[in-house]
Amino acid sequence: MSKLAALVSMRKDLAFEFERELRAVRDLVHGVHRMGGGEHMVDFSPHDGFVAGSKARAAFLQELQTALHPILLRYANNLCVEGLQLGLSAMLLEDALSGAPQRLAAREEVHAPQPAPVDTQSAAVQDWSKLAMSVRAHA
Repeated sequence: MSKLAALVSMRKDLAFEFERELRAVRDLVHGVHRMGGGEHMVDFSPHDGFVAGSKARAAFLQELQTALHPILLRYANNLCVEGLQLGLSAMLLEDALSGAPQRLAAREEVHAPQPAPVDTQSAAVQDWSKLAMSVRAHA
C-alpha cells in the first residue's frame, strides 16, 4: 500500500470514528436507554414490570438526564472543535449532530438502528441546533 493510500485510509477511519462518536453522543442526549457494569445491565426502555413503573426509576432517569445533558453537550462541542482542528469537514460534523444520514461509505461493522423521530421542540434538540451553528462558525 502506498503512503498516499495509507493516509487516505487513515483519514477515512478518523472521519468515521468522529462521526460515529458524535452520533452516539447525540443519541444519549435524547435519552439513556441502557446502563451496564461489568456483569449486569439495566434496561430503562421496558415499561412493564414493578421496577419499570416505580417512582424511584422515574426520578433516577430524570436526575440522570439532567446531570448528563450539559456534560454530553460539552463533549460533543469538544469533539467538533477537535475534528475541525484535524481537518474534518464541518458538513460531516453538522450531519452527525443533526442526525442526517451518514455520508461515509458504510463499513463492514454492524450499526445500531436509527433512533425514533425526536420532538423538535425539546430543549435537547434546540441545544444541538445551537451546537451545529457553532460548528459552522468555527469552520
